[in-house]
Amino acid sequence: MKLNELPVLILDCQTTGASPKNGHLLELGWMLASASEAGTVITSLIKLPEGVELPQRSKKITGITEQDMTAARPATVDINELR
Repeated sequence: MKLNELPVLILDCQTTGASPKNGHLLELGWMLASASEAGTVITSLIKLPEGVELPQRSKKITGITEQDMTAARPATVDINELR
């Protein structure tokens, strides 16, 4: 396989905080691509743990609202899609 045909997984994560102790995964985006072929970007909002509210700071930075979060999916759904 030529290097420009090698598939590459591009992954982007948004969180509610800068450390695992204080933050949760909020949004996951990914794309499988190569140098010779662009892929399709897939994004998904991730359901926050029970009892955790979307911080005001995260709303301001990302533009994500509480209403947007009603469509959020459990992280396990997206992780299984990446396999």
